[in-house]
Amino acid sequence: MDGGVCTELDIMEANTKAFQTTVHTHHGRQPDGSCNQNGCVVNYGNNSGSRASGANMANLYGSAAGAMIDTKLPFAVTTTFDASGIMSTKIVQGPHTISFFDSASASNPQGANPPLGIPTGAMRRTAQAHSLGLVLVISQWGGFDTLDRWFNGVYSGPE
Repeated sequence: MDGGVCTELDIMEANTKAFQTTVHTHHGRQPDGSCNQNGCVVNYGNNSGSRASGANMANLYGSAAGAMIDTKLPFAVTTTFDASGIMSTKIVQGPHTISFFDSASASNPQGANPPLGIPTGAMRRTAQAHSLGLVLVISQWGGFDTLDRWFNGVYSGPE
């Protein structure tokens, strides 16, 4: 678009213990609340935070007893984009639907008290990327030592 970084939309970065969706729209790693290389992200299973409803995020997705989305069973992931570039992701399993990622829930979680939500500029870049055409890439990252360090530091082995 402008010679900068390609917009990257990570719809499902997951294993049986954690699920993450991330939007990256520009260079940089500052804890500034932007969708830079650290991304605007939502992660379930890799933290012990709570949603506004009071539900413990670690109990919403995973293989542990009582998880709302039980990763030992099939589930569906649906992602939609509106005309303004807002991405929304839902996880569905039986009667359970989790509105997982949207413009209000995602943020750059680095630093103290980051701004919540996806900045307007990042949504605009996402819409621009859509208008130019996107390439769907499906990949599986290898090496559980890499996953351990990169994705969820509590990961204890293949699942």
